Amino acid sequence: MEIGFDKAVTFNRISIFENAYLKDLGDNFSKIRIFNIKEYELQVFANGQWKTFYKGDLIGACKIIQLPVALQAEKLKLKILQSNGNPSICHIAVANQQNK
Repeated sequence: MEIGFDKAVTFNRISIFENAYLKDLGDNFSKIRIFNIKEYELQVFANGQWKTFYKGDLIGACKIIQLPVALQAEKLKLKILQSNGNPSICHIAVANQQNK
């Protein structure tokens, strides 16, 4: 998944929300959430090239990544490297949080 910004943005925090598959547990009431993404990487596009800046395994309901330094990019890419079934992302947000 690739996200293009109107202009270069600076960020040091990324939030990713993965959609869950709801599996019925057979009692006509209980369900369990199943998340498919098993490995991924995040890349930024700056100065005409893509660079990987983060690699992770599970995303789950919500993955918040706080970077040690702020990055500036024209585009952001989420690259799914391994998944059990179809991956599904419902929300990605970037922010520049001030360290206190």
